[in-house]
Amino acid sequence: MLIIKSNWFLFTALILAFIISSCAVSENFGENAEANKTQQIEINTSFENAYRTAIQVAAERNWSVKNSDSAAGFFRAETPGSARVWSDKVNVTIIEEGGKTIITVRSNLGQEPNRKVVSDFLTDLKSRIEN
Repeated sequence: MLIIKSNWFLFTALILAFIISSCAVSENFGENAEANKTQQIEINTSFENAYRTAIQVAAERNWSVKNSDSAAGFFRAETPGSARVWSDKVNVTIIEEGGKTIITVRSNLGQEPNRKVVSDFLTDLKSRIEN
């Protein structure tokens, strides 16, 4: 009886792993992969203010900033993982173009929970700058 229960558990675990990996593959590869991994906002503020505020918001969200170059308008960070979201590495670029500042965040994973982490970051950033 123990062997049947062990095999049933193993079979269930394999099916669950297959389903989870299928979701990951469908979001990371295919026609929507880049759209799933990249989010962008435009803000009416200076480059310097956008960069400074982006670093502050990332730190407040416990993102671990690994590399930063304010002159280039770039920083790389790692988002914390939890029971519902995987840890992710993101690249944040900030450019000034046509009187607006454009902030782009590119996620390595692009999974739905990770997209929400990036979306919440950009929403908070925009809110802070505009208020």
